Amino acid sequence: MKKCGECRTELSLNEIKNRQTRCCKCIDNGQIQKLKSSKYINEHFIKEWGKLLFLNYILFLEKSDVTSTSIRKSTPVAQKMINKMETEFLKCPTNLDLIWFEEAYSEIKSRNTTKRSLELYFKNIGLINSSNDVVVKGKLEDKIKGIPRGFQRLMNIYLNEKCAVREKQIEGNASRVLSLNTIKTDLDCFIRLILWVQQNASHIGTWNDLQQELVHEFLLTLTPKHREVVRKDLLVLFKLGKKKRLMTHIPILDLPSREFPATLEPLTFKEQAKVYKKILDKYTSPIQRLLAILCFYHGLTSLQIREIKITDISLGQKDILIKSRAPVFLSDDEFKVLAEYIEYRSTLKRAGAKSFLFIDNSSMGVHSDKSVTNGFIARHIKEFCGHTPKILRITCLSVMASNFGPQLLVGAFGVSLTQASRYGRLEDYLLEESIYLQCEENKYSENLTNK
Repeated sequence: MKKCGECRTELSLNEIKNRQTRCCKCIDNGQIQKLKSSKYINEHFIKEWGKLLFLNYILFLEKSDVTSTSIRKSTPVAQKMINKMETEFLKCPTNLDLIWFEEAYSEIKSRNTTKRSLELYFKNIGLINSSNDVVVKGKLEDKIKGIPRGFQRLMNIYLNEKCAVREKQIEGNASRVLSLNTIKTDLDCFIRLILWVQQNASHIGTWNDLQQELVHEFLLTLTPKHREVVRKDLLVLFKLGKKKRLMTHIPILDLPSREFPATLEPLTFKEQAKVYKKILDKYTSPIQRLLAILCFYHGLTSLQIREIKITDISLGQKDILIKSRAPVFLSDDEFKVLAEYIEYRSTLKRAGAKSFLFIDNSSMGVHSDKSVTNGFIARHIKEFCGHTPKILRITCLSVMASNFGPQLLVGAFGVSLTQASRYGRLEDYLLEESIYLQCEENKYSENLTNK
């Protein structure tokens, strides 16, 4: 057995297969030392307090006995958060608002484990006060005091109920805790309704005076999709008001959520033909052709494409194993495209040490074994055919459902029953295509007659 060049431990079979001379732990430790170096910190941070925050965060994780792999994965998120703090704060904040922290982290959209470690680190150094919930709750109570008195009591009850739920979840160590930002967003929605009522029906001074017609008029001022979300939130508030005997009636109907028409329509027959011809073009990039095939022919999501590894490909059976759905079986032409891409992939730098099928050959991704991003996939497909991966996938699912029924989407494509039902009524789409083709034939016949 081969051994690591640094710690002299035996390399795993996967590490030997990838031609690694060091074990993954030593590689992660080397990356962490690079992140802690003054050269890296000075290049990626502007202010001195930002540099200290980042360095101390790594030291905090090391003292907490966090694995080197977890530290390596968490530091890029912490770097983005601290960079955001440097741009929005002139000096290091002494009492960071927890709502700001949650909003900033939601923009990054990363793992919850990193969020918990970063929040614990900020609390440990006193940047986030452990009693921050009380401070935020006080601010929300002050905001409630700014609305008419007849509406205040129910709003305070709603706030106390939600905060109690949050505290119970924290005590129970729940994996997902109701965020203060969600409570704040709900209260802002209710306050928006109150302000609208004051402008358009100033004679109404309590929740009990609200009528169904007035609530519906307010909902009509919102966009259709936002309207459904607000309607459900108002229904929860009104039920709470009736339960607490602050309202004698619920001025809104408890109806099931409405299904709205799809915002993204599948490609027309002509557009599908153009994509098909593009895929057949042997002079185009093999990586772009293969990505388009996986989306357009097999309905794979960007996440499923990113998670494909070399070991998931079976050359004998000509299929690709996909998580949470049936394997992707390739035709002879598709398999040729895959072979062309693998040949192209072998020419990339450090390709033998990468386990994922699609790899990023940029300077940032060449030295790490990680999958490509959603932006990488979207950029290549958009450049190839002018459409997004989502539209190609919707087209694939729509065509399959129209020819074989939506039930096929559940078993063959791993689509949920709820999502499959959205592709079950495709008569309108097929009717529009038939009308379009008939109009084209009529135009063609008219041109021949005129000639």
